[in-house]
Amino acid sequence: MQLGSTPWHLWGQVITVPYTNTSGALDITPQQIANVNYNRPETWTFLLGFGVQSSPGASFGGDAILRMDLLVGLGRSNMKIDNFWRQRFTAAQLNSNNNFFRHTTRAQTFDTDNATAGITDTTNFVELLPAQSIQVQFRTSILFSGQLTITAMAFFAPVHHHRPEWHMVKGGKPEPRFQGELGGY
Repeated sequence: MQLGSTPWHLWGQVITVPYTNTSGALDITPQQIANVNYNRPETWTFLLGFGVQSSPGASFGGDAILRMDLLVGLGRSNMKIDNFWRQRFTAAQLNSNNNFFRHTTRAQTFDTDNATAGITDTTNFVELLPAQSIQVQFRTSILFSGQLTITAMAFFAPVHHHRPEWHMVKGGKPEPRFQGELGGY
């Protein structure tokens, strides 16, 4: 039995970062908030969220656009998906209210240009991700002065957390590799 950190302790987290800006644009360097490495292909569900909380007296000169980028891997291949989930908080919203939070369990893809093929654009939502590894970063650019706190969260769970090695044990119950792994098995 191995009782170290469970592999799912990096499958999600909430980070809250305070910023102070005297004037102008604040570009936030991408920060990683989740790192899934499952060692086998799986289908994943997700819960993503952004929060913006400003102090009284903060002034916004433009919209705040918060973005989550994904790096999804399967086998020896990976693909970076910039702007997987993007939220816009308008300057009017931010100047009239100092606390916003949005979350989702699905992300809308960007519209495609199918006009030349005569195909009508449709809204496409992603609710599941096929992957073996997933990394999530958030980034933003905001034009403001004052104090601001940004909260970003990303959580992932496999649709079927069913490990084949659980059934490879002869004579009885499988032995867990990590504390709490077998749960109500």
